[in-house]
Amino acid sequence: MLSRLLQKKYFRIGALSLGIIAVLIAIPVVANQMFDEEVIGDFKHVKTEYDEKHTPKIECPDEVGVGEWFDVTITIGAGAVHPTLYEHYVNWIGIYKNDVELARAYLHPIYTMPKVTFTIALEESATLVAMEQPNHTAPWRASKEIKVIKK
Repeated sequence: MLSRLLQKKYFRIGALSLGIIAVLIAIPVVANQMFDEEVIGDFKHVKTEYDEKHTPKIECPDEVGVGEWFDVTITIGAGAVHPTLYEHYVNWIGIYKNDVELARAYLHPIYTMPKVTFTIALEESATLVAMEQPNHTAPWRASKEIKVIKK
């Protein structure tokens, strides 16, 4: 019975069509994987190790009151300020409460210093995370624990 089914013309055309569709679906998947591995490379992984010109420096109080507004200043470069040239600059700086983005500032390559101040309030203790994206590497990240107390 199977041999008779395989001999039918419509079955062979259908099987051939399915084979072509499977190949057409597989090509973009493989191409994307190759792009991710070969082209993106380091851009996929956030860097957390210390680097004098890339690690964000977070300046803010260690302890704040519940709902109290306070300033968080983030400077890119914990040891030296990151350059701001057309060929080497910071695209953006963001601040997160744990894993939730609170704000992000986009920077111009020549006319902005890689330093921003955000004014925020917290209802509970949290980890503040500063993240920055330079134009030539993966994002860099630093964090600081903030204790929220009743005043």
